[in-house]
Amino acid sequence: MTHSNRERTLFRQANYDALTGLLNRQAFTDRLHRALQSAKRNNGRGAVLFTDLDRFKQVNDTQGHKAGDQLLSIVASRLEANTRDADSVARLGGDEFGILIGKYTDETELVRICKRIMEEVSRPITINRIEHTVDASIGVSIFPKDGTDPRGLLMRADAAMYKAKEQVGSAFAFFDDTLNNRTKRRVQIETQLRQALRENELYLSFQPILNLKTEAIECVEGLMRWRGSRWMPDDFIPVAEETGLIHDFTGVLIGDAIACIAQCAAAGVALSRVAISVSSRQLINEGIAHELLDHITESASPGTSRSRLPNRPSSMMPNWSPENSRSYATPA
Repeated sequence: MTHSNRERTLFRQANYDALTGLLNRQAFTDRLHRALQSAKRNNGRGAVLFTDLDRFKQVNDTQGHKAGDQLLSIVASRLEANTRDADSVARLGGDEFGILIGKYTDETELVRICKRIMEEVSRPITINRIEHTVDASIGVSIFPKDGTDPRGLLMRADAAMYKAKEQVGSAFAFFDDTLNNRTKRRVQIETQLRQALRENELYLSFQPILNLKTEAIECVEGLMRWRGSRWMPDDFIPVAEETGLIHDFTGVLIGDAIACIAQCAAAGVALSRVAISVSSRQLINEGIAHELLDHITESASPGTSRSRLPNRPSSMMPNWSPENSRSYATPA
């Protein structure tokens, strides 16, 4: 072995975990120290994710340490594959892993990273023809808010991880309870919103706009509402934008608008236009014009009625009719 090869071997032994090939605890701590210095110089911020595997002990107990080692290697590969190139992943010991997020935009980005890791780790792993499923509990500490030294940040992320373990299955928690409450609220809205889209609970509430000179209804404005929910648009629309669920709103917008036009025409009210709100996230989506036209064509096809729109019950007709139009008015 040459001198340079020997140096590389010694460096790898000193800085990398022999089983998984990830950084070891000491190397991870060094990188975290450098990240903290960089954040201080540049007024930046980052995060530490402390990850522990649930039910890993069962694999060791039932199939032995060799099978456990195989599982750890697979989990390590999944963690590396689902973090960014700029992030650092380490095996801190046993079935504990650390992830250093050097930079992030906001807490929702950290939420997405945690959820992606949990989903990937919990995918079944087959070892010796036996399928195993493990969950990931993740604790998150943020710097410089939660601390400015590696040891303190790791301790706080570890404490947050135990908070996550109090929940059933894969879960994550922030060291900061304020962030935890905000995150739980966001996750709750997202979960309920996905169900609302499946069960067609979103609809447009129409506000007629009256020309005060002619006392005629010229147009209406459709406002997105969530039937039977306490969440207001200011609550659920930002979540829909962050998660991409906003693109599922298009069918509701077009279907309800066309149904309103048909209902008004049947009542002898000719609308010049129906205004609907489209998110900027929808507008920048490639192909949005074709998508809107497709929805318009589908909803306005001959014989299509409000009750015949896909999976939307007739009880969800627009909640405005021309008879109550005089309760809303704007100057001409």
